[in-house]
Amino acid sequence: MDEPEPGLRRTAESGRSGGVGPGRGQWPTVRPQGSPRTSDSTSPAHAVALQLNVFRGLLAAYPELQASAMATPAGEEALVGAGTQCVNHLAYVLESNIDDPAATLLQPTPPPADWQRRLDENTAGYVPATAPVLVMQGTADTVVNPNGTTQYISRACGFAGSSVEYTVYQDATHQTIPKDAKPEYLGWIADRFTGDTAPSNCPAPGTPYAPPAPIPTPAPLIPAPSAQNSSTTPAATATPSPTP
Repeated sequence: MDEPEPGLRRTAESGRSGGVGPGRGQWPTVRPQGSPRTSDSTSPAHAVALQLNVFRGLLAAYPELQASAMATPAGEEALVGAGTQCVNHLAYVLESNIDDPAATLLQPTPPPADWQRRLDENTAGYVPATAPVLVMQGTADTVVNPNGTTQYISRACGFAGSSVEYTVYQDATHQTIPKDAKPEYLGWIADRFTGDTAPSNCPAPGTPYAPPAPIPTPAPLIPAPSAQNSSTTPAATATPSPTP
């Protein structure tokens, strides 16, 4: 059996094919190195999982690109897993089983010219938007990194006449942002149909970009029970004993 890639432990079943994935029988079957750690949008494993997904998309769109230019042999096998599961699960698998996902799965050299050209062509914000843009981001999003969104807004606002409205919702997640931001985006879309001028909170030309302060998310539809009404059983009242 071949020696495993550095930083990645395989069991005796590691010869099976299929990439890093959640299903039984997929390569590699790994033995966790320590207790699993929660993956979030700031974890190195999450960044690697996102990159693997980007690589898969570009490889599908541009057959002339070579996976080996961006991924190690172990990374090329992980690319298969990237096509069978969501980013969060892939990040959890990588973080739970590989000491250093980036060093193990990604090439240490900068992208070659052909890859860099395609990356630039497919990165938002490098050309002016042709229509008004509305972006809503939750600070607790573990799928879309808030820092990456802010970087995009900074680029998009750099073009003269850009109409970009950016709102950050405090503690909103990838799953709750559609509900939390619903009043904003429904109103924004309705205003476009009535011909109203689209709002923009881009800074004045020449002014350094700073993201807007997060706004509180709306109250939950079903409020959490308070301590006063958390039980339907009335509290017992102590009755003083009669004085002998």
